[in-house]
Amino acid sequence: MEESKVVQIVEAYLNSFPTMRRTIKEQPIIQNSVLTDIFGEEEDGTISYIVEAKGSESPGTIAGGIGQALQYNYQKRYNNKTENARVVFACPKDVEHILVNFIIPEDIEVWVIDDSGRVFNFQVDQSRESKSELQLPGTFFIEGITIQVIKDAIILINQLGKNSEKLDRKIIQEELEKICPYLSASGHRNTLITLSTLSIINNQNTLTPKGWQLYGLLQESEVKFKRKMIETFYPFIINVLNALLEISKDKNESINNINCTQIEISKKINYLYNTNVRFFNNPRRISTVVKILEELEIIERPSLHQYNILKLIHPLYLP
Repeated sequence: MEESKVVQIVEAYLNSFPTMRRTIKEQPIIQNSVLTDIFGEEEDGTISYIVEAKGSESPGTIAGGIGQALQYNYQKRYNNKTENARVVFACPKDVEHILVNFIIPEDIEVWVIDDSGRVFNFQVDQSRESKSELQLPGTFFIEGITIQVIKDAIILINQLGKNSEKLDRKIIQEELEKICPYLSASGHRNTLITLSTLSIINNQNTLTPKGWQLYGLLQESEVKFKRKMIETFYPFIINVLNALLEISKDKNESINNINCTQIEISKKINYLYNTNVRFFNNPRRISTVVKILEELEIIERPSLHQYNILKLIHPLYLP
């Protein structure tokens, strides 16, 4: 696969994200630096993705691409718009046998593209075994969070950050537990990881421009904030709902009485895509989506493993 094809597929993939304004090609991170292959620009003008792409090339060229991505990861901290960006090295799936020989820092995400244009997240475990998981557009790490928790966290971080440019994560977690004790089992550690992934908070644990945009929506209208949250989580909402509908058909059950476990939902999603799907493999992530579905009154659960689908929802058509 040619490098230009990889760039084309990654551009289309990023542009499918609900909050992505546009992609920009061949831009430097700082003045007089090397040009990146792709920037992913959010609605608030910040850069959420910096991508270095290579085609089906030699080991030396692939190593050079990874090295370039590392340079981007260093440079991004010197540009306010890129400081919270995720740095990605993208390449064809047919070079996985080369990638497995490299030690790639955790700060660099590796996306591999198959011949049909699907994007997979590539990882190598400690035994040097490679693992590729399909990464659906608009999906991200999600655990231990609800829309209400995001709302409470934004308001709290705004209050704590009024007199400080940097906040202690432990203090945020402790204060959040006072507000949201029902999610305190994890100490809200995963809550803050998700907020970082969503670019709501930065490395100083204060609000980013996107965080301030959401705070502004909260001040303006609860409905507008809710609409933005549905848009953000829609890739999760629609895939879990689709799995529930498929399970109801398989078991010949009414959508008002679907009996299944979260492990079954996870397996059904993998089955429908005919591969392992990142962020849907862990039942805890499914549990988080289920809580959001209950929160939005899309489903109700009379018991732990019983689901009643009440309605479908879309951010553009929210009453």
